[in-house]
Amino acid sequence: MLEAALVFFRFLHFASCIFVFGASVFSIALLSASGAQTCTEGLQPALRFSAVAAAVTALFWFQCVAGTMTGSASSATDPDVLQTLLLNTSFGQIWLVRMVFVLVLAIVAFRAAPEARISTAALSGLLLASVALTGHAAMQRGIEGAAHRLADAIHLLSGGYWIGAVAALPFLLRSPQSPDLTYRILCRFSGLGVIAVIVALASGVLNTLFIVQDWSHILSFAYGKILLGKVSLVVIMAIIACVNRFLLMPTFRKGNSSFRSLKRSVLAETLAGGLIVLAASLLGTVSPPLSSPM
Repeated sequence: MLEAALVFFRFLHFASCIFVFGASVFSIALLSASGAQTCTEGLQPALRFSAVAAAVTALFWFQCVAGTMTGSASSATDPDVLQTLLLNTSFGQIWLVRMVFVLVLAIVAFRAAPEARISTAALSGLLLASVALTGHAAMQRGIEGAAHRLADAIHLLSGGYWIGAVAALPFLLRSPQSPDLTYRILCRFSGLGVIAVIVALASGVLNTLFIVQDWSHILSFAYGKILLGKVSLVVIMAIIACVNRFLLMPTFRKGNSSFRSLKRSVLAETLAGGLIVLAASLLGTVSPPLSSPM
């Protein structure tokens, strides 16, 4: 039960941070696109909700870690256990710094848009990148450990932008607009999205090479099965993105495809991105294959 709660709150926390980061960066990119910046006003309520959700879920995540460390659900609310975890472990100290970031983020998110977007992008970026200090990468030391944490942070930021910006698109395309404006928004997303996907894939491969030491029996472990599922979802999301970019967008601009078809495809891509975040949340709670199973 505690493990399920840990995965659940990790997922909600990651999803909240990813949305704030991706949506903020994308809205900044839209400021130079004629007419598109007015559409970003619809993002503000979602950004505020996600920033607050990131703060709340961070608290529950911390309590779940306390419970799983002792194996008792009552430890999740025990002041002595929580104090020990907070002050005497590296996770607690990192969590304390992250909590400062997330509280400031929740405050900044309630400032008027778009002035606060740079601040929310920077704070959510730091918050997202700092996840690399709490997972498998945090267990390694020396130069290899530093390289692993750097690769993990880059993976989190690039993948976070891709998924977060995709999740922001339904808010930007909530109602039919002029085909030219919709096309400009999607083109701006695609231009940055291609770079983000390439960086996310490269850093993801490097990150996996740091973690997985036994490839011969990887599918015999839960980690390997979840990883395979995550990779499959990434492929599906990339295929949907290609369909959007090279099939639906050009025909939409020419009036040969409907706004509804384009929006459905974007929602499908958003769903795939959410499942990828769920898989990432699961991966952080299981052990990678270090040796062959008995």
